[in-house]
Amino acid sequence: MHVHLTAEDFSAADLIAFSAGVLITILLLALTLRAAKLPGTSKANILFAVCALAWSLGGLLQTALVAAGMARANQLVLAARALQLTGAAGFPLPVLLVWRSFASEAWQRNAAWQRNAMRTVIRIGAVSVAGVTALLWLPAVLGFSPQALPPARQATAWNAAALLLAGVLISLRRHAAPRPAAVS
Repeated sequence: MHVHLTAEDFSAADLIAFSAGVLITILLLALTLRAAKLPGTSKANILFAVCALAWSLGGLLQTALVAAGMARANQLVLAARALQLTGAAGFPLPVLLVWRSFASEAWQRNAAWQRNAMRTVIRIGAVSVAGVTALLWLPAVLGFSPQALPPARQATAWNAAALLLAGVLISLRRHAAPRPAAVS
């Protein structure tokens, strides 16, 4: 099934929603950068804000370009879509970095293997996010076919699911996490 989208398919609501998202994530990023100076503040918060900004800004740019009449196969539209999906691809990393603290509690009996396993998942995650990001940017940068983007979008989702599942299995055990966050 081939669907042809026109400029009318993108409503003013999309532009308003992404504009609000960009403004909110800029505020979030500014606040997390200021809070980073406080002792004990996780750098994962900054990475989370950057991922959210990439998602919102990419979505706003893509929506605005298509609403202005550019073809979806245009390299600028593909770059905007790649920016948006880069934010989604990077999102599991700050989550894993926050969960890392649950795997490194000193009172845990098996804390050593969990710390090592979580470090390994984070390293694998960084490499896989870089690979998925490269797949996302290939159509925009090198002018590859825009049909290459759907498999990259699926890779983004599968990569995030695998990383987050591994993080849950390693760090959010019943005795490793606060009671409401524990996995039954």
